[in-house]
Amino acid sequence: MDKLDIPNRTVHYEWRNKPETCTIGGKTHTYKGQGERKWALYLQMLKELGAITDWWYESEIFHFKERYSMKHTYTLDFKVLEDGQFVYYEYKNCYIKQKDVSRLRRMAKDFRDIKIILVVPNPIKNKHKSKATMKQHILRERALQFVEKIIYCNPLFRKFSIK
Repeated sequence: MDKLDIPNRTVHYEWRNKPETCTIGGKTHTYKGQGERKWALYLQMLKELGAITDWWYESEIFHFKERYSMKHTYTLDFKVLEDGQFVYYEYKNCYIKQKDVSRLRRMAKDFRDIKIILVVPNPIKNKHKSKATMKQHILRERALQFVEKIIYCNPLFRKFSIK
């Protein structure tokens, strides 16, 4: 194949997490990975226990008010009705990127009434061990400015035997 023959090339993307389609609580969705699927199972368990009223996966698209150089819309992962109000949960698998923090900042600026909780698998154990770990610690600290709190889901999954 000629290297200049770009229109005939096919680009394949590899996802770090394998998307999973499954039905939870009568709702069928394609989750971006096992972590999101497990969080949906956890929310369904909370619903069945009566701790929350209901939950939805990627149900609402938020359009930013200003034009930004990046994405103009954002879809939070989970919308949950608890105690008569909506709370949004954003699941991030292991690593938070700077663009994630930027989107959370824009959400906080444009949608002040939206309550967002960030869900990550585990806390950072040693923030001074490597540059990558230190960067994650800094990014989580920045994200914490724009969300209500950070929840560590792996301990919850173990406690409630969610697999």
